[in-house]
Amino acid sequence: MTTTDQPGTKRAFLDFYSANNIIPVHQDLTDLEKHLIRRNHLYQTLGMPPALFRGADVIEFGPGTGDNAVATSSYGLNKYILVDGNPPSVSELNKRREEG
Repeated sequence: MTTTDQPGTKRAFLDFYSANNIIPVHQDLTDLEKHLIRRNHLYQTLGMPPALFRGADVIEFGPGTGDNAVATSSYGLNKYILVDGNPPSVSELNKRREEG
């Protein structure tokens, strides 16, 4: 992990999450179809229908465990980049990537 923070810089949320091994973002993926419906509804409500993502390059900041990426990556993206400054989140994202 790379950081550009100056020594002694406080990162209130990230420091707390890291010190306590917390990943603050989790979605229920036990029923994948329901998860996809929820994400589709969210994007529609935000005025971003899933078809809008087809062929797009997307960057997501703070993906947590990557649960939202499960849905978003199914929209036919060209490139999808996940950025998170929380070491427990990065570990979980790498673990999920390796599991494939």
